Amino acid sequence: MKMDLLYQGLLQGIFNMLLISLLVEGTVSAFFSITAVRSIETKRAVQTTREALTFLVCVLFVYMIESLQLFKACGLKFPHIGDLIISSLVLMRLSSFIRDLMNRVRSGV
Repeated sequence: MKMDLLYQGLLQGIFNMLLISLLVEGTVSAFFSITAVRSIETKRAVQTTREALTFLVCVLFVYMIESLQLFKACGLKFPHIGDLIISSLVLMRLSSFIRDLMNRVRSGV
């Protein structure tokens, strides 16, 4: 019975993160679609800045919305900062997955 609640909490947390990752990716994509940012020639610098901004937005969302903290949603005892970092990285990875998926759909692959 307790395991079912654990899995249910984990699945609900991941589903919430998937929805929020759509919002995060839309926000970051909107910022990087600005013409001034597109004119920067160093692609690696833009990519690194994009990833850093995505991580900061993810940390902010996970910090502000407690239901996005995976271990807290499951009922597991885990240090708050560890939960915050791991949940933010999972949210960032989901956001990256959404970005890659949208790029593939745009390119027709």
